[in-house]
Amino acid sequence: GSAKLRPFCRSIANVFGDDKIVMPDDTGSGIAVAKGTAEISLFAGDFKLNDDVAVLLSDGTVFNLLERDKCCAGSVAGPVIFSLTEDSPCANFVFVNSKRDVLARACVKTKGFLEENIGVAARIGEDKTVSVLIRNKFMGEDYSVMTEIDQIGYHYDVSELLKTNEK
Repeated sequence: GSAKLRPFCRSIANVFGDDKIVMPDDTGSGIAVAKGTAEISLFAGDFKLNDDVAVLLSDGTVFNLLERDKCCAGSVAGPVIFSLTEDSPCANFVFVNSKRDVLARACVKTKGFLEENIGVAARIGEDKTVSVLIRNKFMGEDYSVMTEIDQIGYHYDVSELLKTNEK
């Protein structure tokens, strides 16, 4: 997926340095698609989420952190404050998409107080990976749990390019 491209590009750059790899002009293969994608990337446009990234709540509802079609690399959500619904030594977070397919899980230690504030912040990195930071200051200022979600789909939004062409 696209989340794996940036590390792949770094690996290629480490091996080949500044050397360029030139492929033959073969319109019958994936090279034409790659060339077209590279040309489109020169214009206004961005990769947008294909689906929501949400927290599944204990009552079965979901709380959206990052919204489909609105969020792209660099988008930030939160921190959003959650609390426990029962006396528990940990808070379990389940991150889902709009179909409620599980994207990731995280467990955060707690003191077991119902009023315990647990902050959740999410960010989409340049590599299209969603990083979620969960902090519970009741466990100490430095305590946090980080989880990453890299199985997320994106689409390339060229609506700004289309608006430019209409003028």
